[in-house]
Amino acid sequence: MPVAGDGRRADAAIQRILEKAAPHGKVAAGVQRRAVQAAWSAWRSKVGGAATARDRYRFTRMRLRAGIARTTAGHGRLVVHLVWAGADPRGEYRDDRTARMPVKKVHGRWKGVR
Repeated sequence: MPVAGDGRRADAAIQRILEKAAPHGKVAAGVQRRAVQAAWSAWRSKVGGAATARDRYRFTRMRLRAGIARTTAGHGRLVVHLVWAGADPRGEYRDDRTARMPVKKVHGRWKGVR
């Protein structure tokens, strides 16, 4: 893996590492791109955004570094692996955060499953 703190310069290398670690399988490039964007949008809304009294655990300065979508056993579902950067509620910024977000097709569009 690239050295933590390399920032955007290392994003392409991280993407290549993800792809090599888990080959595409049956997910077409266009489908993968849309699924990753849907998962990232869902993940951002889940852990980022405006904090409320009930939602104290929110991240800021979030940015997607890399992502891949892979098939699962469920019909019409994919699991998306994300590598992202962001600051936790204490303000600690890290660029090596990871997440897995399932997505499914709803009315012809990929949507994050919570």
